Amino acid sequence: MNLVNLFTMINELFKLEQEDLIELKEFLEEMIVDNKEEVRTEVAADSIRNDQVVYNQFFINLHKCPKQSSMKGGDEKEDKTEINKDVSIAKKIDLKNYNQEIMRGGEKMVDQIGISEKELEEIAKEGLSTQSNGCSNNNEFPIEDTVDFCCFIQVPANFDIRTGALRNPNNYRFAFNVDNKLSCCLEKDTVNCTVKVNCNEFTVPINLYTVKMVGCIEYMISIRNAVEGDQGGRINPDGVQPGERVDISCTGSLPVNNIVGAVRADECDSDPCADFNPLAVEGKIDVTDTEVIEKPGCPNVRLVKVKGQFQLPSDPCNDEPPIDPECGCKLTGSGSAEVNNPEDDFHEGTAVIVDLDVCPNCTIEGSSLEYKVTHRGDQLNLVAETFEIECIELEDRPYRMEITGEGTATRGTGPGATTGSVDYEFEVWDGGEGPPGTDQFRMVIEPQNPEQDELAHDSGVVDHRGSLTIEDCP
Repeated sequence: MNLVNLFTMINELFKLEQEDLIELKEFLEEMIVDNKEEVRTEVAADSIRNDQVVYNQFFINLHKCPKQSSMKGGDEKEDKTEINKDVSIAKKIDLKNYNQEIMRGGEKMVDQIGISEKELEEIAKEGLSTQSNGCSNNNEFPIEDTVDFCCFIQVPANFDIRTGALRNPNNYRFAFNVDNKLSCCLEKDTVNCTVKVNCNEFTVPINLYTVKMVGCIEYMISIRNAVEGDQGGRINPDGVQPGERVDISCTGSLPVNNIVGAVRADECDSDPCADFNPLAVEGKIDVTDTEVIEKPGCPNVRLVKVKGQFQLPSDPCNDEPPIDPECGCKLTGSGSAEVNNPEDDFHEGTAVIVDLDVCPNCTIEGSSLEYKVTHRGDQLNLVAETFEIECIELEDRPYRMEITGEGTATRGTGPGATTGSVDYEFEVWDGGEGPPGTDQFRMVIEPQNPEQDELAHDSGVVDHRGSLTIEDCP
């Protein structure tokens, strides 16, 4: 269109009456709507809105123009037909090539949402680490860093199961083997993370390695004094009759094939399995879950069911440092001795170390000490509850160790028994291998309530018949 024709068209527009202008407006609006439908797939949404803005600005200004008789000799027209310069003029965009240009390179903005590809990938990785934001490998990416198990102990129906013993955690012993039984391995996998940003969803594939624990865990569990019979037998002709209560136990081997974590190349400087330590596996038992099954299907047997759990290392790239030992030494043993303190009520009676395991794994947790003294039908029992350790001599024989703490003592049996809180002091000498008397101990018990002086006891330094072993903690 040349300049003469353009001025001629503009001149004709100014000659139109109001009704004609309205008709022209409706015609142009219909034409724009039709045109939008034809080019919608070729023009960006923002460009369509800009077309509308440009048209609206033009038509509003056109209506505000004063009536002119002609371009020559007429009143000077106010410059109200100038289009707002702040309105951008839409242009035709090839959406296919435009999106490809946007997606090319991490510095480009992804799908016009205001976030780079690198940032989007970091969001996906964070979602993977926290198992959130829709990250999964085909909706199956289980992290199972615990292994639950249970074992059953058969007890003949005519024996009494002491439920109180089952509820006392000090009665339990739990040992397991993992060294040379468990191994760590990596499996390559791809996880598809669906990331939501500004109401937009993106699926981002993340290449990683799943960390697996494979092998088995062998375990043994025992419960002390859990079952009671009518009579107790001697171990040998000269041995001490320990009583009619016995321990019960179970064993098992638990298969392990668990995914314990996922590792990206930028998370670990080295192979996460290179420094795997199977001894980092932790085992635990909740004694409140122990139950007695009265009728398991066999009329002459009852079952004691014990439940436990193993905790596997779940972050091989961020292993916590080992716990510093709480004890300088540890003590185990069993056996008996004759009380030689003439001022004690149990003089010439028999003192029995029923259970002794102080500072297992060189930590206070799990320590146990039970002591029993009898004489002419009378008896006094002590169950230690707290432990304070002093390693007095660990260089030359006899090794010497002192344990102090609080516990519960019971004098007598049946309804007339006296029970109370006490302080105790247990001193041990480990002379090594040798005849009876090579090892020695002294047990002193003081009641916390002065009115319960019948709970007081001092064995004196006695020659031990059995084994008392003091070991240095590394």
